[in-house]
Amino acid sequence: MLRSIGNQETLEGLKKIGVSRAQFEVYLLLYTHGPQTATDLSNALKRDRSVVYKYLDRLSRLGLIEKQLDRSNSYSARPASDVMSLISSMIDQEAKRSRSAIKEFFDKVGTIERVEANPRAKQEYKLIFNRKRLYEELSRLFLSTTDEYRLIMSGNGLLRSIRHGLMDLYLDMQKRGVRIEIVSEVTPTNLQEAEYLMRKIPFRHQNGLQIRLNVFDSDKVLLGAIQHDEDLNISREDDSYILIRDQVFAQGFIQLFDIIWNTSQDAAKIINIMKSR
Repeated sequence: MLRSIGNQETLEGLKKIGVSRAQFEVYLLLYTHGPQTATDLSNALKRDRSVVYKYLDRLSRLGLIEKQLDRSNSYSARPASDVMSLISSMIDQEAKRSRSAIKEFFDKVGTIERVEANPRAKQEYKLIFNRKRLYEELSRLFLSTTDEYRLIMSGNGLLRSIRHGLMDLYLDMQKRGVRIEIVSEVTPTNLQEAEYLMRKIPFRHQNGLQIRLNVFDSDKVLLGAIQHDEDLNISREDDSYILIRDQVFAQGFIQLFDIIWNTSQDAAKIINIMKSR
C-alpha cells in the first residue's frame, strides 16, 4: 500500500522521525478503513498480534493514531492534515538537534585546532647529559613556567636541589603565582633540608623514590635516569635526562603524578616524627 502512494524519499522522511515502513502501513490501514482492533490489523497484515501492539504503541506515542474511548479496543488514524503538521514539526526538531550536534562537534574540533596552533603545543624531544647541564636547563624551564610545576625526586635529589640553588628558583616561581607540588622522601640525612623546604613549599613524602620527574605547566616533561644517586656532586657526567614537549604525553604523566601525590603522606608529619625520636 505504501509503495503506491510513496517512494524512497518518503520512507527516508519517516525514518527521521522514528517511523518504520511497517508502522506507517498500520497508520494507512487505519486511515483508509477506519477504526480497527489489533486483531483486525494482525489479520490484515498477516503479522503476529504482539508485533502489531508494538506498532500501535509507537504510533500512539508519536501522536499519529488514537485509541478509541469506547470499549471496542480499536484504534483510529488522526486526520492527514494533523499528521502532516505533526511530522513536519518532528522533522524540524530533528534537524535542529542534528545542527546542534554538528555545531557542538565542530566547536570541539575548532578548539583542538587552536590548541595545536599554539606554539606550546608543538612536539619536541631533547636529550640532556650531565647534572650541571640539567640544572642549567631547569633554570630556563623555571623561567618559562607560568601556571604549574610538579616534581618527584629522591631524598638525595632533595638534598642536591637545595644545596645547589634550585630552592631559590622554586620560590621565584611561587612568587609569580606558579602552583608547585613536590613529592620526595624525608630521611634522617636530609631532615634539615626537608624541614626548610616544608616551611617554604609544603610537600608530600613517599618512601623509596628513585625517579626524577618534572612536569612544567601541562605540556613539558623532564625525565631523569639518575646514576649514583648518593653522590651529591653536581658535575656527574653519567646522569641522563630527556625533555619532552608534548601535551598528550604530559597529561599522562600528570595523571601518574596525581596518583603518587594522593598516595603520599604529609611531609610535615614525617618530619615531626623524625625530630621527636
